[in-house]
Amino acid sequence: MAFHTNYHTQGLMFNEMRSKTKCMMKPIESLNPADFPDWSYDGSSTGQAKGNNSDCIIKPVRVVPDPIRGAPHLMIMCEVLSPDGEPHPSNTRAQLAALINDKVEAEAPLFGFEQEYTMLAKGTGNVLGWPEGGFPAPQGPFYCGVGTNSVYGRPLAEAHMEACLAAGLTISGINAEVGGAGGEGRACRTARAGQRLQGSACRGL
Repeated sequence: MAFHTNYHTQGLMFNEMRSKTKCMMKPIESLNPADFPDWSYDGSSTGQAKGNNSDCIIKPVRVVPDPIRGAPHLMIMCEVLSPDGEPHPSNTRAQLAALINDKVEAEAPLFGFEQEYTMLAKGTGNVLGWPEGGFPAPQGPFYCGVGTNSVYGRPLAEAHMEACLAAGLTISGINAEVGGAGGEGRACRTARAGQRLQGSACRGL
């Protein structure tokens, strides 16, 4: 048995991700997206389709090992297609892919993206390290900070970085953010940087 977590962005709201997990009785031993079947979901429940024709297709475009569950489980990034097989209007990845050709790739352009996040305390939902019902001291010691007085949750931030690398997601590094319990990771490398960053956000990566 293998779990294939298919994830994609909705595209209608900022950074809104969706996922479905498929239970595979016989694991697919490949990281080639072409070896994985398309799937679908109800687009009327996400504001992407009307109820009388609501199927949205998710097509695999990148496959990486699942660093949380381990082998043989996988994470599969998908793009969204309309029922006719054409890219859905919310599919901005397809718009970018249409611009990338061998000539563009030969220039080796670099794009940098940051994925910022805030860690919450288990059980309470409060921002990690913040006073109960209050706020931390004014920013200053937190950004790129070190030490337990300035940075909260560093072990989790480093575990996040290691999980990204274990999944084959190329990131250039991490640092603490301005709120003490925040962090950010960066992805750089041509047009694929965006999908690497989406992978880092899926399932807490």
